[in-house]
Amino acid sequence: MRDAGKFLKHLIFAAVAVATLILGFSAALPGEARAADRVVVFHAEGDGADAIADDVKDGMPKGLVAGDPKKFETALGKAGHKGAMGKALDSTKTRDKLVEKIRKAAQSAKADVVVVIRVKKNKKDRTVTLLVVDPASSALAREDEITLPLKKGKDDSKAVIASVTPALEKFGTATPPPPPPKKDDDKKDDKKDDKKDDKKDDDDDDKKKDDKKDDDDKKKDEPAPSDRKVSDPAHSLFVIGAGVELGIRQFEYNQPITKNLRAYRVVGAPMLGLNGELYPLAGSKGPLAGIGIIANYAQALALQSAAAGGAKVSTRWNRYLIGLRYRIVLSDKGAYIAPTVAYGGQNFTFSGLDDKTNRESPAARYSYFRLGIDGRIPLGPVGIMAGFGYLVTSVPKGNENIELVSGRFPNVSVGGIDADIGLGIGVTKGLEARLMFHYSRFFYSMNPTPGDTYVAGGALDQLSSLHIGAAYVY
Repeated sequence: MRDAGKFLKHLIFAAVAVATLILGFSAALPGEARAADRVVVFHAEGDGADAIADDVKDGMPKGLVAGDPKKFETALGKAGHKGAMGKALDSTKTRDKLVEKIRKAAQSAKADVVVVIRVKKNKKDRTVTLLVVDPASSALAREDEITLPLKKGKDDSKAVIASVTPALEKFGTATPPPPPPKKDDDKKDDKKDDKKDDKKDDDDDDKKKDDKKDDDDKKKDEPAPSDRKVSDPAHSLFVIGAGVELGIRQFEYNQPITKNLRAYRVVGAPMLGLNGELYPLAGSKGPLAGIGIIANYAQALALQSAAAGGAKVSTRWNRYLIGLRYRIVLSDKGAYIAPTVAYGGQNFTFSGLDDKTNRESPAARYSYFRLGIDGRIPLGPVGIMAGFGYLVTSVPKGNENIELVSGRFPNVSVGGIDADIGLGIGVTKGLEARLMFHYSRFFYSMNPTPGDTYVAGGALDQLSSLHIGAAYVY
């Protein structure tokens, strides 16, 4: 009996062990309740991206499981992309091609959704590029760009999770497990409901058709996805700038004959400068995306002038321009050129002069059409800006404008050119410091005739300014 009891104890122990192993193995295997789980593959790259991806995985909606990233990477290589996605994500054209390869790789790897998390370290902060790719749809389930502090912190994942989770929720509704087999009595009851179910199915099919039609109509009405890069001067919607300027004017006659002609020079005149650009269709596809409106204005502040030995008089100097520009992007890094057609002018006048000095002063009013080309070349955080324009210039003539240089020469003709060169230095996203030098040059041909009161071969008027300010780019 002792041997039998001992044998019985061993038998019970073995049975319990086997049962435990079977239950544990069954729990480890995907059973009927997990058969409906959908697979999410994560692709993370950049400093801290893996940690963010792990946090997103921990907070995934029910019905989703993380897939094997190696299997996906292998499929992505066969689809035509190997290595990091960074450079491909920076360009709209290459990003679209990359997304299509991701879809093919996901289908091959049996993944229901792919989440791309790429962290890029900038000078002042970090940018998280986020894509949620549905291999069964031509549209992205989610596309976002999130800015994080430069220093990694425990809250880095919160903004990413808040952005990703709503997109994943539509994938996370798992289909419930199939019901257990029914008894014969239940089958009899089911037959009674078949006719009702058939009618309901027909109604559901009709409803699905109507819903699909509504969805198709909505897709037609939806605008095309934007290609615009926010805070990139080559793709900006608008730019607003302001700053202070130090102005210089130098006016002198060529071959002056009569003594009633005065030259002029001022250096370091304080000025305030404003400028703006607006591209209403920026980000849209097609040739109209590059059309923009530009405007700028500069005004001297508290400027005074004095003739040799004379009293100071109030002096007004302003410059303005408004027109159209067509921005042509030359590279993914943001280089562009922009042909420009604009109307503008410059005025340099005096008030409070006596009659004699008023008739000899180098006052001038210019209005012109500017035919030019402007552009920008980025070098890291610095953008080199330059422009050149030919000025189709007109000036007031006749005795009623005797206070102006152009009013004293009946046969005068005036032409002009201008040029700009400067730097835009990124301070933070959307904001840059600007240092610009503007130069305008007006050249006169006086074409005097015998008997004229004022006689000179020509004149040269040079107006320039150094602009120090900032601009917000959106």
